Amino acid sequence: MDDYNFWRDLFDTYQSLPPWMQFAWFCGIWLAYICTVGLVILGLRWRRRRGTDPTAYRTIATLPGPLGDAGLYRVKTDDDGVPYLEQVGTVPMLD
Repeated sequence: MDDYNFWRDLFDTYQSLPPWMQFAWFCGIWLAYICTVGLVILGLRWRRRRGTDPTAYRTIATLPGPLGDAGLYRVKTDDDGVPYLEQVGTVPMLD
């Protein structure tokens, strides 16, 4: 019994196809590769743009006031990444 070689069988099948079908397979493989790379690049650009938006903030914690007062504060960061407290009211809110 001979050993089966998947790659040899695949390439023999590819070579037995008509030229137009070989070209279609070649273009399809490259198109899938280019689309995958494009989606990865777009995803990375989206994450980077989302992370540097100065109007966007992430709630780290909602804390009682620094002096024990009844106000609630939210930790935010400015454009340089320095955290500060922003008063958001006296009643806990959903973000």
